[in-house]
Amino acid sequence: MGRAFLDAAVGRDCDGMRALSSPDDTSWCPASLWARWTGEGDPTMHSWGGLRDVSAPADADRCFEYSLRESGLVGMEAGETTWGFCERHTRHGWRIASEGVG
Repeated sequence: MGRAFLDAAVGRDCDGMRALSSPDDTSWCPASLWARWTGEGDPTMHSWGGLRDVSAPADADRCFEYSLRESGLVGMEAGETTWGFCERHTRHGWRIASEGVG
C-alpha cells in the first residue's frame, strides 16, 4: 500500500493519494497558484527508493523510511533527503496516516 501511495505522489495522482490515506493526504499534489504566490512552494516528489520498515513489533502503526528526490518544499534544499510515513489500519484497510521528516 505504501509503495502505491509513493508512486501516486511521484505521478501527482491526487485521487490516488486521497484514496490511500486517512486523513486525506494530498501534500504532493500541485500547489494552487495562490500557494505559490504566497511563497508556500509547490512540493514535488520526483522519485523515491530504499523503503524500509522502522516499526517496533508492538507499534499499532507501521512506519517506514525511504529516500526521495524532491523540489519545492519550503525550508528544504531541493534534492535527495530521507522521508517517512506511517500506515494505520482502518475499516478500509491500511492507509497512510502521517508522513514527513523525523
